[in-house]
Amino acid sequence: MRPAARRRQQGLEYGLYLLGMQAMNYGIEKIPPVTLGTIIGQ
Repeated sequence: MRPAARRRQQGLEYGLYLLGMQAMNYGIEKIPPVTLGTIIGQ
């Protein structure tokens, strides 16, 4: 894998991690299932 691609992958994982932390803070039930599906589907 090229370094740029690896960096992008790390950025995506970090973004998902932050999103997960936000989800915990707000409460999963407040997030629409469609949004969750879109995020997981990417």
